Amino acid sequence: MPKTKSYPDFTLEEALVLPNGIFEIGSTNEVRRLTAFDHIKKAPESGPSRTLISTCNKYGLIKGSAASETLSVTELGRDCVSPDVTEAAKARARFQSGITAIEEFRTLHQKYCGTKMPARAVLLDELESLSVSEKDREAVADRFVENCNFTGVVRVLSGAERIIPIEQVIEELGGEKKAVPSAPAIEANAPVSKLQSESSPSDFSKICFYITAIGDENSEERQHSDLFLSSIVEPAIEPLGLSVVRADKIAEPGMITTQVIEHIFRSRLVVADLSFHNPNVFYELALRHIARLPTVQIVRKGDRIPFDINQFRTVVIDCSSIYSLVPKLDSYRTDIRNHSRSALDDPSTANNPVVTSFPGVRVDLRGNGG
Repeated sequence: MPKTKSYPDFTLEEALVLPNGIFEIGSTNEVRRLTAFDHIKKAPESGPSRTLISTCNKYGLIKGSAASETLSVTELGRDCVSPDVTEAAKARARFQSGITAIEEFRTLHQKYCGTKMPARAVLLDELESLSVSEKDREAVADRFVENCNFTGVVRVLSGAERIIPIEQVIEELGGEKKAVPSAPAIEANAPVSKLQSESSPSDFSKICFYITAIGDENSEERQHSDLFLSSIVEPAIEPLGLSVVRADKIAEPGMITTQVIEHIFRSRLVVADLSFHNPNVFYELALRHIARLPTVQIVRKGDRIPFDINQFRTVVIDCSSIYSLVPKLDSYRTDIRNHSRSALDDPSTANNPVVTSFPGVRVDLRGNGG
């Protein structure tokens, strides 16, 4: 049974026109409702104007109703529109109004903060579980996404839109000291959905380590790695209950080389991208082979696979053009997921040059915390 409607009829950006108009002519003082609407050039008695007032009330921006003689901005509304407020304080206020003040938006942000923006169908299912009426779900989903964009908590990182905590936005604006985040902050080019919160040693059973040529920022290798990770590897692996971790985003303090080797030996699964013939990739792949642990190989079409490993199953991905890549994305994801599932279901069947040449070799991985 749908509950009483609590979600707004306008986006925060659309709603701010009223508190901004009130503040321009009266600051924090009361302003006659007719005067306020004349200032923003809207008919005060129209249906949309009445809805605008109720929407501003839901966002916590104003005091007064459609029947009130006067209207005034709240402290929160002032912080959302005043030019005298710092950008950081304004960002905080707008997030509090546009996301936190609306139960449905707050719930969605808390659930998906630190992950990719969920698909529209997922948002609609979540809104159904929150008892949003069927006729309103499409509009509410749109307003949530638009409010996230307007408040700055959506960023395109590693080729995908991701929801970030407001604390990260505020830190970047330099207006406040670092606060305790409601979810882990994501740095530029962060490639994984739950990387910072799920990459501790105790969670290795939930990790797929992505071995890849990373390269410098904006290099072809980095763009390739980001694209493959966000568009192919993550969507393929996450349905298996694993989070994908790349070496440059291991969240623990310490020497990166040691952490990489630990991830190679302890992660439940490894996906090795052989593109670009990167020596580090082959070194790390060899370590994984010695450990006889589940591994899946992928490579971009056109890159030759060395003789030693070209006889083992490898998912070849044609990314020579967008026209060859996009139509087969689902197929590539399915191939990787199927290879991964087979490797995980029976790790003893791990096949690689080391196992083939020395089937009796075993590596004791019980050292350093076992």
